[in-house]
Amino acid sequence: MVNLQAIKSLVGIQPQDEAELDLHRETLDRMAPKLWAELSGWSHQRYGKSIESLMSRAFFRLLLLGERQDGFFSIVYQQALSWRQQALTETDSMVLMSHLRQQFVDLGQTLDAPRLARALCHNVDMAQTILTAVFQLSHVLARMRERAEFEVRRFEHMFSMIEQPAPSRLIQAYRDHQRWKQIAYELALGETLPKNLELDPARCQLGRWLEAEGWSLIAPEHREAFDEAHRRVHALGAQMLKVARAGPPDAALELIDEMEAASEDVSTTLLEMIDRAFIEVATRDVLTGLPNRHSFEMDYHKALKLARRYDLHLGLHLLDIDHFKKINDTFGHLKGDEVLRRFAMAIQSMLRDDDHLYRWGGEEFAIVTLHRDEEGALQFGKRLFAQYDARQLARDCELSDPITFSMASVELPYGLEEVPPDPRVFAAADQLLYRAKESGRNQLWAGILDDKGHLREDTIHRV
Repeated sequence: MVNLQAIKSLVGIQPQDEAELDLHRETLDRMAPKLWAELSGWSHQRYGKSIESLMSRAFFRLLLLGERQDGFFSIVYQQALSWRQQALTETDSMVLMSHLRQQFVDLGQTLDAPRLARALCHNVDMAQTILTAVFQLSHVLARMRERAEFEVRRFEHMFSMIEQPAPSRLIQAYRDHQRWKQIAYELALGETLPKNLELDPARCQLGRWLEAEGWSLIAPEHREAFDEAHRRVHALGAQMLKVARAGPPDAALELIDEMEAASEDVSTTLLEMIDRAFIEVATRDVLTGLPNRHSFEMDYHKALKLARRYDLHLGLHLLDIDHFKKINDTFGHLKGDEVLRRFAMAIQSMLRDDDHLYRWGGEEFAIVTLHRDEEGALQFGKRLFAQYDARQLARDCELSDPITFSMASVELPYGLEEVPPDPRVFAAADQLLYRAKESGRNQLWAGILDDKGHLREDTIHRV
């Protein structure tokens, strides 16, 4: 942050400037009331206010007499906060400072002292640098508030678009953490802080969320750094609060950069967690925990590329639980949900690591497989039917009738001149599934596609 020595260097203050002010100090002190009166007349004309309501006499004398002790920074800083509280814009402050500069130039001409005019203008430049820094802090705070609320609205909109509940506790933890960064700037800007500010990192919204579930969502190798950054934010906040209460607000400036760094580490992790939570619910079926149809569409095309690269046969399998509507109508949707979950678990337990099961929608599921041998998709379907125990699943669900399913398996052999378009492939699978349903259910129909996506009649099998 800014400091007086850096400002002197930036403005170009020279020892001769201070010597010039000392040389004319008595004259400047004697002329101060006249200059103040002229400034007051201008203020009434420009703002419709007295100069006393806009500017402190201490600030005016500081610019005029050049008292550059430790109090210079603090007095200018307090003046900037006063203008901010009066809703005086940065442009208005620049106009006012420009008028003061012109006064000082005219004064130098009156006294035939150009070096004095330059020294006085340097005073204005120093003050203007501090004023600009304070207004910049104000702008940063405003943008920070807007950004935090924008992110929260973005999160909520993202989840609403897929009709899923947003992780409210995680979002609230993010919002609560963002308040700490804002508080750092509010302290530096002299704003009134909430009375119930929680300084204990274990008891803030973020701390409570971490204990409830958050730690399990953070990668083990990142937990220590995250915990350290979180505690650092609270320690700096407590330190800034103490400093601001004990002295002028500008005393908290030195801690802002440290707060920014620590807070950014925490914010980055929280944003990544919210994004991961969205991806999780956007690509996973809430009921079964399986990847959903959106995931299937992405993974299916990855599998196609792998199949073509390594000369593999790709299998697409659709599974449909038989008479599922009857289960829902007879035993209710809760029982139907249980059947879906248990069916998904039963099928998943029979798959290889390279086989991927998806919730297609309703009572339908999809599986993508890769095979080295022709008719691999057919053999996969046969193994699945042989291992599946319809009566055991019924017992698990406390139902009397076996829970059977119908299945369609289509195979895209390697070596096709073109990859069949998706609609053709899915239509072929639907066609076979329809045959399985119409032929009495609880059976598998399989076939191999040509490069146009049509089923080769000589390859269709019923199992």
